[in-house]
Amino acid sequence: MKRAHGSYRIKVDHQLVICRGYGGWNEVTARQWLQDLRHCVEQAGLTRWSHYVDVSQWQLANPEAIPYLRESVAWAVANGVQYTLIYPGEGLLNQQLMEQLLIYEGDNRSRVVSSPREAETFLTLHGYTLGSDL
Repeated sequence: MKRAHGSYRIKVDHQLVICRGYGGWNEVTARQWLQDLRHCVEQAGLTRWSHYVDVSQWQLANPEAIPYLRESVAWAVANGVQYTLIYPGEGLLNQQLMEQLLIYEGDNRSRVVSSPREAETFLTLHGYTLGSDL
């Protein structure tokens, strides 16, 4: 049986789901992350929510993990996500991968941000109350 590689944290803050990825993910980690994301949103009773994804400490994923990452986007859109803000950190490769995986053509819900501060400003301007810093 495969063991998980890499890790993540998911936290719900009002109507915002904050996710942080660490290390290199394999299929086991990506599948568990998708399950935990669904569980957190459902447990919090969120119907209109946004998603902040910090992958600045992420070290990419193996090819078997990619379908679960794509599925997470489709699931979020189908379950009330208003915006997905992705902070890739300084790595150009992370930024390009996130744009390919998480942002669909013509989708104005998802965007890559250059800093957590930019994400906070965007969310505040769109009516979100943040209980903590990103």
